[in-house]
Amino acid sequence: MRVTLSILILLALFSSFCRSPGAIIERPAKGRPTEFHRNPAKYIPMAYLNFNSRGVDRRSDVELASSMGGGLGLFIHQPMSWMWTGHKFLYYYVDIDFSSERYGGVYPYNKHWVVSTYPGVYIRTYMPFFFKLHYGGGMNLRLSNTEFDRWGMYGQVGLEFYGVTSSILFIGHPGQGNWEQEYRVGYMYAPINSN
Repeated sequence: MRVTLSILILLALFSSFCRSPGAIIERPAKGRPTEFHRNPAKYIPMAYLNFNSRGVDRRSDVELASSMGGGLGLFIHQPMSWMWTGHKFLYYYVDIDFSSERYGGVYPYNKHWVVSTYPGVYIRTYMPFFFKLHYGGGMNLRLSNTEFDRWGMYGQVGLEFYGVTSSILFIGHPGQGNWEQEYRVGYMYAPINSN
């Protein structure tokens, strides 16, 4: 009973942080209006944790050397043509990211912290069962000292469920053979679906 009550209180507290949707600007022909039928939120802030294995050459060492970092991001809404109302929104994205990387080539490696930013362009849209999808890409810029490439191009795809996000990034460096993967989990202060 005590655990159930704690879980209910936690869920109520969590859902109170969800942003209310704006006024309806177009009613769907069938079904209930989603966030994408309403006035969009101009700004959607996000906080996240990231997990990466940057700088690890041997796949067998990844489990031993994966690192955790974090960051703060901001989605800035950009208007699109009226024909996309009800389907998707377009956003510019900016963030500041603090994550560790390994260098030295021999386990347990040396580790230091890197400050990065990932400016880009994203689309957010809906999926069945209250999920939303965001996908996009842009540039990865390392703002502090790094033993590796200072810039690259990235693509990201992620799922949202009542503000909780989970995503994966693929970062490529032009002229280099190395690809980096980064996993993110976080919370996005985004509107929720409701009537």
